[in-house]
This record gives sequence, C-alpha cells and structure tokens, in this order.
Amino acid sequence: MVHSMSLLFIIVIYYNEIKWRCFVKKIGLILSNFILISVLIINISCNSIGGYRSFKITTPAMEPTYSTGDVVLADMNAYKKNEIEFSDIVVFNPPNSPKEIYIKRCIGLPGDTLQFIDKKLWINGKKIDESEYVQFTSEKIFPYDDEMPDPYELSKTKYGISNDGHRPFIPFRDNSAKLIVPKTEYFLVGDNRDNSLDSRMIGFVNRKSILGKVVSTKEE
Repeated sequence: MVHSMSLLFIIVIYYNEIKWRCFVKKIGLILSNFILISVLIINISCNSIGGYRSFKITTPAMEPTYSTGDVVLADMNAYKKNEIEFSDIVVFNPPNSPKEIYIKRCIGLPGDTLQFIDKKLWINGKKIDESEYVQFTSEKIFPYDDEMPDPYELSKTKYGISNDGHRPFIPFRDNSAKLIVPKTEYFLVGDNRDNSLDSRMIGFVNRKSILGKVVSTKEE
C-alpha cells in the first residue's frame, strides 16, 4: 500500500511538472511574441512620427546654401499638420519629371502675386531682400569691349551676351510679368538663380507633389 501511494505521488508530481513546463513554454512563447509585436509597433510609430529621409545634393542649383555633395535631412511629415511657409526649403516631385526629386526654396504661396524685375523678387508689390541666401553666377561677355566708345558703356553692360555655360538665354529668369500663384500651388526656385531649373521654367508645383521640408544639412 505504501509503495502504491509513493508511486502515485511520483506520477502526480511528474504529471504536474510536465504541465508546468508546458505552461512555462506557452508563457515564454506568448511573451516573445508580445515583445516582437511591441518592437514592431514602436518601429512603425517612430517611422511615422519621425519620417526623416536624407538626400544628396547633385547639382549647384541651391548654392550657396547647399553645395554639390552635401547631404540634407528632410522631415517627410512636416506638412501633414503644418502649412508650407515662405522661404521653406522643400523636397518635391517636379511636374515635368514626377519620378524625380528636386530640392528648392519656396518663394510663392497660394494667392501671392510674384514678379521678377532685373533679377529681384517682388511679392505683392514689395521688393524682397534675398541677399542672405541667393547668389547669381552668370557673367556677360563683350566681344567688342576694346572697340566700343565711352557713350556705349551703359548699353553694353545692360545688353551683354549671357555667358551661363550650358544654360540658354531665358528672359523670364531675370524679368517677368506679374504671376498670381493659384490655390494649392507653390512657386519654388533654387538659390543659385542663374543655374537652377525651377518654377520659372517648369511652372507651379502642386501641394500634393511636395514631399517634405529640409531641416538640416551636413557636408560629406
């Protein structure tokens, strides 16, 4: 009888141990899955909250602000709740090449009236001081410089041949009629005004095409 009770006791303990081990294994599996799911949720949340992306500058169009080779960081969620503001530097898909990504400065908001007069920007009838970030790189060549008499000095300076290297002569780049920025559209230009393919040539950019706001930069 004693042996039978001992054997029964051992069997009960063994059975309970097996059940406990199974329970612990299940708990471990549940905890592992919970941790994995939590990590995934945290990563997804960070990506949706942060949403930063880096871009490499490949042209001199934004000089002197950014040079070729610079890497900029853009907040791709910046405009989900906030409005685009004057002078924001943005990344966007241009209407002429929707699969490409450009980086330009916003100088025209919906409803603004813009005009370029002798390369100077006017917004809503007011001249804008952009000297802090805009540069002009074009030069003029004068093949008859030594032959022209003094009375022609002013004329030759105004009407010299544009020497922009690969750039063609674009009158609208320096002077334009008044432009009214349409609703949901923006006027985006490069800081290197003489060497930038921007809204002066490709037109307004729709709000939906603007991907994010450049927030920082570092040189490689």
